[in-house]
Amino acid sequence: MWRSFAKTTLRALCRDWAYTVINIVGLAIGMACCILLGVYLYNELTYDQHHENHDRVYRVAIEFTIDGRANRFALSSAYLGPVISANYPEIEAFVRIQPLAGFTAGGGLAADGERFIRHGNMGMSWADVYAADSSIFDVFTHDIVFGDERTALSNPDSVAVSQSFAQKYFGDANPLGKILTFDGGEQKTVTLVFADLPDNTHLKYDVLLPYDDLPTVPADSRWFWSAETFTYLLLPENYAVASFDSISSGIFERYMTDHANYLNGTWRAWLEPLADIHYSSKLDNDRPSGNRHFLYGLVTAGAFILLIACINYVNLTTARATTRSKEIRVRKLLGASRWSLGLQFLAEAVLLSFIALIVAVFVLQPVLAFTSIPQLLGGSVTLAPDEFPGAFAIVVGSTLLVGILSGIYPALYLSSSTPLTAPSSARSGNTRVFREVLVLVQFTASIAIVACTAIMVSQLKFVGDLPLGFEKENRLVVTLRGLDVIERIPSLRNELKRDPGVLEVTATDYLVGITTLNTFFETENNDGEMVSVTTHMMPVAGNYIEAMGMDIVAGRDFSPEEPRNSTIIVNEAVVRYMGWDEPIGKLMGRRGRTVIGVVGDFNFKSLHEPVQPIAIYQYRSNFDSVREQDRPFEDRYLIVHVAPENLDRTLGFMEKTLADFGSVHPFRYRFLEDILDELYSSEERLIKIVSALSMISVLVACLGLLGLTAFSTAQRTKEIGIRRVLGATTAEIVLLLNRRILVLVLLGALIASFTAHVVMDAWLYAFAHRMSIGPGVFVISTAVVLGAAFAAGAMQSIRAAQGHPVTALRYE
Repeated sequence: MWRSFAKTTLRALCRDWAYTVINIVGLAIGMACCILLGVYLYNELTYDQHHENHDRVYRVAIEFTIDGRANRFALSSAYLGPVISANYPEIEAFVRIQPLAGFTAGGGLAADGERFIRHGNMGMSWADVYAADSSIFDVFTHDIVFGDERTALSNPDSVAVSQSFAQKYFGDANPLGKILTFDGGEQKTVTLVFADLPDNTHLKYDVLLPYDDLPTVPADSRWFWSAETFTYLLLPENYAVASFDSISSGIFERYMTDHANYLNGTWRAWLEPLADIHYSSKLDNDRPSGNRHFLYGLVTAGAFILLIACINYVNLTTARATTRSKEIRVRKLLGASRWSLGLQFLAEAVLLSFIALIVAVFVLQPVLAFTSIPQLLGGSVTLAPDEFPGAFAIVVGSTLLVGILSGIYPALYLSSSTPLTAPSSARSGNTRVFREVLVLVQFTASIAIVACTAIMVSQLKFVGDLPLGFEKENRLVVTLRGLDVIERIPSLRNELKRDPGVLEVTATDYLVGITTLNTFFETENNDGEMVSVTTHMMPVAGNYIEAMGMDIVAGRDFSPEEPRNSTIIVNEAVVRYMGWDEPIGKLMGRRGRTVIGVVGDFNFKSLHEPVQPIAIYQYRSNFDSVREQDRPFEDRYLIVHVAPENLDRTLGFMEKTLADFGSVHPFRYRFLEDILDELYSSEERLIKIVSALSMISVLVACLGLLGLTAFSTAQRTKEIGIRRVLGATTAEIVLLLNRRILVLVLLGALIASFTAHVVMDAWLYAFAHRMSIGPGVFVISTAVVLGAAFAAGAMQSIRAAQGHPVTALRYE
């Protein structure tokens, strides 16, 4: 019986080879998209689960509330972990991991976010450099290549490095005992090499240095009111996470109330499960996190494409039912049961599904190797079976399910008739309505995806065209490291401006658009009282506001004649927040800086967030209090406004000048515009992927429509010939054959427009500045899909309409 099934199935597929190819191509495209997205989703949804104790590891998050305004941080005080461990023995272990590159001690991005490390004559910059307690190897799981993790960070002059780091400097040789020289000449001995952490981890590091020893309890309770290090706790099995609230309140009452009363504030801490941090944590000073909307968009688009491909199979199979009527009658008259016929037709669908799977797998290999799809997905994507437990069973089971879902209705329909009423034109009315409903679903999905893509593109363009409150074009960002260079910034500025390509030079501790220092600041209110508020701070050079093209809306800019620590400038958000009637002359900070000006609101953070209060003051110029061993680690942004002409010559001059001023680090620069664009990189990647998927969905839908139109046209060939003889034009015949499809597309457009509007309105909610969704985007999306559908249908219709009428009248 099975041999008969196989023969009959292969004959049926080969006999109607054109429709078989259409079905295989459509299903293969859908499966390829789903496999690719499935691999990506597996990586995304298993973040940090490579750690053996991931279900028992939690990160401590904190919240400061000052005068009713809350600020939530992923970083916490360096004293918090030791205090929790000392007072609450149920905590099995803690580890502090402090960023040494990418963040400053205050939680802001540090310079260019990298540290320069040398061995011999080889030097490279590394972004993922951290200090950590030696307990990091007890809390987190590492595969050790060389060394002993129990003693790796016990010596303050030791360093643990990743395998890729070690290979850059030492090849495959054992690097234990080798010396690495850090910025400013500090030397560390390699004591451990650990295997590279996987991409799906929220905190990835290449270099680990020992954490500085601290007393368990600080002498001043103000140190608890800081955010400088990531703190992780290893908890017992079945620990009641809710009970941590009592630990949080206990620490607050025991160590923090004095300063809390002074600040008129409160503090609390809570636990974040390690495996949830990547997608659930939205805190200040965190590492980049995932976007759930990104995943939802990909899953929905991939599912729609596979659904459209399955609908193609159902439509084409039921449409061709009348061509198999003789086969069905004969087999029923010979005694074939409905069950055996249904199984036969279902086997055709399953076989077709597995053929499509093979095609999809073979197509995916070169696609991953020679396209930028892995980069668009934001990480490495591999189809290696050993990387995904149970992948083979899941793929085979899913393919079987696709085959059954695609074939179940055609199988029931084709096998349900009696020998005298086997599928014929008499039964085609009901199935035609069913096919049209499925076509409606296809094009509704396609139009919805196209409309969503168009709205995403429009929103990013809307964001890109918004005035930021400062000029970002032609601004180079160069990192200065070491006080020997930083102390000479005024002279360096004068020297750089000798070049005609350098229009202005300024400096800042924090980079606008990326980060600032968020801290407590004593501020005078309208009643003349000093109250503690939280606000963002930006230490800058005296000419910063002018160099960045900002607008002073009240008061004046800094003056070189006044002491650096005597004045301050605020943005309009501070004035609104404080409710000042007259901001000029107000005092801010413990040193009593006087507000001398108000700058127009500018977006110093992502446009996802509204403009927040920020105070701008001149950074210090006296570094006598900096310890000698810390001098090489001070860093600052140099922002250079350059002319776009002769840029290579200007860059060469800048490199030489910096070297002449004693900079020992490689000359590296970035355009501020490029740095700011990275704030929206996840949205841009989502748009590119969804754009590709939207085109694929339209392609697959039109592919099925092409097959349906070809069959329908063939069935009406004689009718076309008669109409031609009676004088019908080609345009009239094409419109006759395709008008129902056009009506379905227009109806689908109404449904898709409503759905897309609801979905994208929720997506736009994440932006503080968002466009309004007008009808134009839906009209354009409908026109695109309508044009593609009409083109697919018209291809066959035009050829039939232009054929010779006599030939058409002879058609059987």
